[in-house]
Amino acid sequence: EYRDWYADKERVYYENRLLSGANPQTFMIFPSHYVNEDYVSDNNLNTEYSHDGNNVFYRDSLMSGVDVASFICGYDFVEEQSFAFDKNRYYQGTPNPRIEKLRQDNGM
Repeated sequence: EYRDWYADKERVYYENRLLSGANPQTFMIFPSHYVNEDYVSDNNLNTEYSHDGNNVFYRDSLMSGVDVASFICGYDFVEEQSFAFDKNRYYQGTPNPRIEKLRQDNGM
């Protein structure tokens, strides 16, 4: 169930709503990290988080204070919960050994 993001030359939209402040030239959807007991994959796009050069968006809302370069999001199949974090804090989900290993593997 991927969300409907799209851009024209001047604007970015999420499910037909304007994503205010998003730069269409640098706009991207984050990869989704799927975490299980013995593997991590990131070959799918996330259904809720996107970014441009300076900002992170949750669905159609701008998130404040997020470090775009270190932001990671995904789903933990063991805990059956989504997660999102950057080098500063967790925005969704809770720490556990699998997620903390993902953080360490990404230099956080």
